[in-house]
Amino acid sequence: MLPQTIKQDDLPSLLQTNAEVLCYLLEDRNGKCYHAANNNRRLTEMETLKLLCNKKIRILIDAGAHILEMENRDVAGAWLNIDYEAEGAVYFGSNSQILV
Repeated sequence: MLPQTIKQDDLPSLLQTNAEVLCYLLEDRNGKCYHAANNNRRLTEMETLKLLCNKKIRILIDAGAHILEMENRDVAGAWLNIDYEAEGAVYFGSNSQILV
């Protein structure tokens, strides 16, 4: 939702990107889904990170929906301490700056 004073102005050169993203999401390699729960109990942050490691998942995009109790930097550090195959993490700092 945009404020009423702002008018959305879609660029014609980018109109196909919505369809492209949908195609990427529907690829076979993106067809797996893991339930982050144990006996209907929500996994803790550390349990979630261990699940990612065990399933060899290399990308975590969390828009504040699941990992609530940790800052992005702390999540990245904890993940790197759990997953020894990961060489680095990219995350957003508190000022929305991209950090590695």
